[in-house]
Amino acid sequence: PLLVLVAAAGGGIRASFWTSLVLTRLADRAPEFRDALFASSGVSGGSLGLGVFYGLLADPKHKCIDKDRHLEPCVLKFHQYDFLAGPLAATLAGYPANALLPVFPSRNVALEVSWERAWRDTVGTPDGDPDVFSSPMKELWGSSGVARPLLLLNATSASSGERALAANVRIESWIGNKTSCKLNLVEEIAVPLSAAIGVSARFPILSDLGWLKPRGSRGCPELEGLADGGYYDNYGAA
Repeated sequence: PLLVLVAAAGGGIRASFWTSLVLTRLADRAPEFRDALFASSGVSGGSLGLGVFYGLLADPKHKCIDKDRHLEPCVLKFHQYDFLAGPLAATLAGYPANALLPVFPSRNVALEVSWERAWRDTVGTPDGDPDVFSSPMKELWGSSGVARPLLLLNATSASSGERALAANVRIESWIGNKTSCKLNLVEEIAVPLSAAIGVSARFPILSDLGWLKPRGSRGCPELEGLADGGYYDNYGAA
C-alpha cells in the first residue's frame, strides 16, 4: 500500500502557511491522499500548519469550506489573522505589569489564544462550543474505530537537548533518544492542541521555556523545560 510521511520544517508563520496550503491542496485534488497519509512530523511554524490541516480533516463541516468541499479556503482565511500583536503586547505591557500584579497572560498564552480565536472564527465554531484547537489533543481523534494519521509535534528538552514530543500515539518503544527520558506531553497532561503546537513553537527570545513535572514518562528529570523543536532538528525529518 502507498504510505505517505510528511516532515514540516520550522520557519514561523510562513512555514505554517506553506505547510497547510500544500497539504490541503493535495487533499482537495487527490482524494486518495487522505487515506495514504500515515504520519506527519512538525517543528515550530510547521507544527502550526499541521495543526490547521489535521483540524480540517477532523471535521468536514466547517463554514470556510467552499461549495466544492475544498479545504484550501480555510487555510487562506486562518492565516489572514495577526498572531504577533498578542505576544508583542504581553512582552511590552504584560511583563512589566506582572512585576507588580501577576495577573496578565504570558506571551506564550497570548499566542496560543490568538490561534484558538482565529480557528473559531475561521471554521465558525460558536462561543462556548468545543473546538479542535482548544480541546485536548488526546481526544481529537478518539477511538471511533477509524484509522487516523499520526501527528508528531516536536519540541526540545532543555535539560538534555533531546527530542520531546506531543503525539497522538505512544512513543516509548520507538523513539531513539540517547537518554532514558522519552517524553510525550499528551500522555502527561490534557494539553490542548494549541498548547501542544505552542510547545513546539517556543521561538528563542520571543517565547519562554515551558515547564513540566513528568509523571507518566520514565527516566525523565523531576522538572523538565521544553523549548522550540528547531533546537533539535528544524526540518522535522529526524
